[in-house]
Amino acid sequence: MAGLVVAMRTMKSKRGDTMAFITLDDRTGRIEASLFGELFEQLRGQIESDQVIIVEGEVSSDDFSGGLRLRGKDVTPMVTARVRYGQSVELALDAGQINGRLVESLRDSLTPYRDNTGLPVRLQYRHPDAVAWLELAEEWKVAPSDDLLLALRDVQGQVGVQLRYR
Repeated sequence: MAGLVVAMRTMKSKRGDTMAFITLDDRTGRIEASLFGELFEQLRGQIESDQVIIVEGEVSSDDFSGGLRLRGKDVTPMVTARVRYGQSVELALDAGQINGRLVESLRDSLTPYRDNTGLPVRLQYRHPDAVAWLELAEEWKVAPSDDLLLALRDVQGQVGVQLRYR
């Protein structure tokens, strides 16, 4: 299940372990996911409200609420999933818009998100006579966070930026 974390509460189990109950919303419905002991301890501090996560686990009927519940076995934050399943961050650049200010804006937008374990950045250069793909050097790989994608869209516009998956 993938969804936006809209609520989270923690409590101690009878054995003294901390467990969490996370409410996920995917705009079609909500489900409560329970994360027990060791799994929650591994994720402590990584899960917060208004974050999109992927929870793998077992779904069963919840006799108390009449709905479904999810017992989490693994949780993947969206940025981690983007790196795991992503191929590249791609930007479309028209020849007429390239100037020193655009290059500086792109550099300033990419710099805070540079991460050698991230995704490569590819530029599609479009000219009336030709189209070419350019891949930035290894040291310009980036962590594909929401903040990065928003920063690049501020520079390139909504249609000029995309995340390519394998």
